Amino acid sequence: MNIPEFVAKWKSSTLTERATLIELAQKRRVWLDPPGATDAELKKRTLTNLYNERNARYSDNRNPPNSIPAPHFAAARQSSP
Repeated sequence: MNIPEFVAKWKSSTLTERATLIELAQKRRVWLDPPGATDAELKKRTLTNLYNERNARYSDNRNPPNSIPAPHFAAARQSSP
């Protein structure tokens, strides 16, 4: 979306939509640049690193390392010759 499109969308949005967008932008800023973080920590907080960290945390919580969830394992066994 280019700037004129964004401005047109912003002008046509309701106050509730604007408040929601502002709140999300503030939450994003705190997530990207947490208060009290050192310069060295902020330098490591790239979007790619944060995304990879989040995905690693999610997959670690979903399934123990080196394991296949039971439904996936059963489906794989059934499809094997």
